[in-house]
Amino acid sequence: MNKAPRLINTPHLPIVPNREQNSIDSRTKSAEDKTMETSIPKPAADLEVLTNDLALIKANYATRSDITTAKAELTVEIAEAENRLRVEVKDTENQLRTEIKETENKLRTEIKETENKLRLEIKETESRLLVVINEAKVEFKTEFAKLKYELKTEILESKSSIIIWVVSAIFLAQLIPAFLKKFGL
Repeated sequence: MNKAPRLINTPHLPIVPNREQNSIDSRTKSAEDKTMETSIPKPAADLEVLTNDLALIKANYATRSDITTAKAELTVEIAEAENRLRVEVKDTENQLRTEIKETENKLRTEIKETENKLRLEIKETESRLLVVINEAKVEFKTEFAKLKYELKTEILESKSSIIIWVVSAIFLAQLIPAFLKKFGL
């Protein structure tokens, strides 16, 4: 929304014919000239100070051409820095790739070596287990043979004792009634 400009309230001046206006202006000018002469001491000295200040400003502050030149130099430096960084990144990337490949190769060889060691240890353990199993089999067979022999002996002894018991029981069964008859019972 645009606002209308404000008008400053100024007092209305009476309309004066041109002659009178000129005389008023001439009186005013002379009074102003007198005031200016008394209030501005030496325009040449002020001009010299302004010239020195302008030279200082030019020396201390950049102009558009200085800014344009600095911008162009900065753009070139940024482009060079980007190129250097790209080259460094590529170099670093290549170094990392070679290091990764070397590490992979080292790990592969270490894994193969460890795998071979484990295979040898497994074979050694298998052979030791086979020896232990064979020894256990032999020991089991000897123990089993001993137990079988002992069992057979016990069975034979048991058979003999059963036979002796049955024979003695039959013998006693036949003798007891005869003894009982003799004694009269």
